[in-house]
Amino acid sequence: MKQIGLLLMACLVLCSGCGRESLKDKAKRATNKAGQVVGEGASSFFTGVGEGVDKTITSYDVRLSDELKGLGVSVTIAKRMDGAASNNWQQGLSFYVLNKTPVSGALRLRLFNDKGQEIGRSSAQIVFGADDARYVPFTLNKEIPVSMTKYVELDLEKE
Repeated sequence: MKQIGLLLMACLVLCSGCGRESLKDKAKRATNKAGQVVGEGASSFFTGVGEGVDKTITSYDVRLSDELKGLGVSVTIAKRMDGAASNNWQQGLSFYVLNKTPVSGALRLRLFNDKGQEIGRSSAQIVFGADDARYVPFTLNKEIPVSMTKYVELDLEKE
C-alpha cells in the first residue's frame, strides 16, 4: 500500500514539473521509477519468504553422538517431509549428512521435546564412502508430534 502511494506521488511530481520535457517523457520516467519501487518491494518480500523457509527447515537442534563426530560426520540441513511414504500414515525428516571417513550401518534418529523426553525414533541404513555427502531420509509414524520437537539426536545403532 505504501508503494502505491509512492508511485502516485512520483507520477504527480514528475507530471507537474515545468520545462521542455514532454508529458510522454515524464510519464515514461514515472513508470520506470514506479517499476523500480515495486521491484525493490517484491525483491524484499521474496527474500523474506526465503529466509522464513530457511528458518523453518533448519530449526532443529541436531546433536551428533561422539562416535559420529569422531568419524567426521556433520549435518547442515534438516527438512521436514510430509507424506514420506506411499501411505498417509507416515511423515519424515531428511538430513543432509556429510562425512570425512567411510561410515556404514544403521543411523538412528531420536526426537526430543522441550522437557528432554523422547517423543519418537527412526533409523535409516547408510553406506558412505570417504568424503561423501547426501540427504538421509527418516520415515516416522504419523502420530509422532514432529512439531513439538525441540532437538534431535543422531547416532549409530549398536548391533
